[in-house]
Amino acid sequence: MTRYPSSISRPAIAILWLSLLCAAGFMLQTVFSAEAPESRDEVQPKIECLLPDGQTCAILRPHDVDPRSSATIIDDTTVSCPLRQGETTFVIALPKNVNCDQLTFVNENAGASGELKIAVSESRLEANSPKWTEIDGIIPFSHKRLFNVSLVGIETKFVRLSFHVDPTSNVADRAASSFQSSALASAINSRFAKVHMQRAEMLLVFESLIASSGAWPNE
Repeated sequence: MTRYPSSISRPAIAILWLSLLCAAGFMLQTVFSAEAPESRDEVQPKIECLLPDGQTCAILRPHDVDPRSSATIIDDTTVSCPLRQGETTFVIALPKNVNCDQLTFVNENAGASGELKIAVSESRLEANSPKWTEIDGIIPFSHKRLFNVSLVGIETKFVRLSFHVDPTSNVADRAASSFQSSALASAINSRFAKVHMQRAEMLLVFESLIASSGAWPNE
């Protein structure tokens, strides 16, 4: 029986198998070294905000600005927003694996006056949940821009800042503006009245001089 020589030599087969093994190893390494998808906690918003009109908004990452509230995250422990009249509540998720001793809130409306209440929680809660633990009681404020919330000795993952801004500051500003306008109007009217009186007195003196000289025409 005649045997025909194989068209593929053994060294070529070995090289082929080696190439296949290398390709398989590379594919497995690529699969296992790929970044794992973000966990549910990582895609949760860093800030949730309940606005005075009842609308809610959320900010997922630093330096994003919400168009409805104008709130933004400056860095991991600093939040900025212009406070409006009424109730505004912020639920802030603190950074993980970082010792956070202080949280800073920047109020872009320096004319606001009202009250601040602070609460903490170990788990994510709704803004109006009764499970929040309040600290420091009610803090009044007036025309304040920076709020430094101390978290020293407090183990927490979430902080709730509840601002109540009353309209008294706006009313006071309008009253002051109205007073200034009234005072200015009074001053202007007083000035015109004084000038008018002086002109009337001069006219009387002039008429008296003419009458005494006999130049006033007879009726």
